[in-house]
Amino acid sequence: MRKSVLHRRIQEEALRRHSNAIKPHITEENKLARIRFCLSMLEERNLANNPTISCARSVVARPCFDTYGNVLFDGKIGVFPFIYKEPAKRNSKNRVAGTLVTKPILSITQDVIRSCLIENVLPAIKEKWPHYSRNSTIYIQQDNARTHISPFDDKFCEAAQGDGFDIQLTCQPPNSPNLNVLDLGYFKAIQSLQYREAPKTIDELVAAVKKSFHELSPRSFISSSVLKLLILCS
Repeated sequence: MRKSVLHRRIQEEALRRHSNAIKPHITEENKLARIRFCLSMLEERNLANNPTISCARSVVARPCFDTYGNVLFDGKIGVFPFIYKEPAKRNSKNRVAGTLVTKPILSITQDVIRSCLIENVLPAIKEKWPHYSRNSTIYIQQDNARTHISPFDDKFCEAAQGDGFDIQLTCQPPNSPNLNVLDLGYFKAIQSLQYREAPKTIDELVAAVKKSFHELSPRSFISSSVLKLLILCS
C-alpha cells in the first residue's frame, strides 16, 4: 500500500491503532522478583495505612499536585534523542555540501547509553527534581536490554552521587514488559500528538516529539500511575 493511500485512510478514520497484550511465560522466580520489585516502590511509613507508590524513591516520577489541583511537579524529566550531526558530503537540492545533517545513532551500545545517562539524564534530574524530596534516594528504572549498563557501573555511580543527590540505577524484573510504563502508557499518549505534525525529516521528528512531550498534560497520563523517564531513540 502506498503511503499516500495509507495517509488518506487514517484521515478518513478507516484505520485505528491496535496493540496486543503481551503475556510472557512467568516462572516462580519471576513472580517472586516482581513482588519484591513492587514492594520496593512502597514507602515504609505508609505500609501501616494505605500504601502508595513513592515518586521520591524512583525516577518513574508521578506528577504531584497540591490540594487545589495545581501542578507542583509535572514528572517530565526530559527527551533525549539518540542522534548526531555530520557535514553533508555533496550538494543536493535540499542543502549544499558542508551543511550539518542530523542522523540517528543506528548502533546503541553501552557506551552510548552511559553517555546519555551521565551527560543528559543526571543533569536533568538534578535540575528538575522537586526540592521537597531531594533527600530521598532516586532510582532510575531500566529494563534488561543488553545495551543497558550495570547498576554498579563505576562511571555512572561516580557521577550520580554528586551535588547532594543519591541517584541509583535499577532493573525491572525479568519477563515483565507490563512494568514498562513508557511502552504501555506514555509513548502511546505522546504518539497520538506527534502524528499530527507529519514529520518528514529527523529534525522534524525530534521537534515533533519534544513538542508533544511538553504539550501533554500531566493529568492525561496520571492514570498510568507513574511516568518513567523518557529517552527517545530516533
